[in-house]
Amino acid sequence: LFVLSMRDFLTIKEVRKEFGAGRTTIETWVNEGLPRVKFDGRSYRYSRRAILKFLDDRTEVVSNERRLLL
Repeated sequence: LFVLSMRDFLTIKEVRKEFGAGRTTIETWVNEGLPRVKFDGRSYRYSRRAILKFLDDRTEVVSNERRLLL
């Protein structure tokens, strides 16, 4: 069991800065399965841990696809 704090969740502005991604890219990630949580009824937050896992999983899929092409 672990406890999450607000520091574990990023605003879209913080995601853009930390991961160098634009709004469109982040929305694409959400459409591809990146979870987000609605805070205060209007703004979304993104778990840093979830982003890192999502990107790692995507990298693994791309690497496997490249191996299949070789």
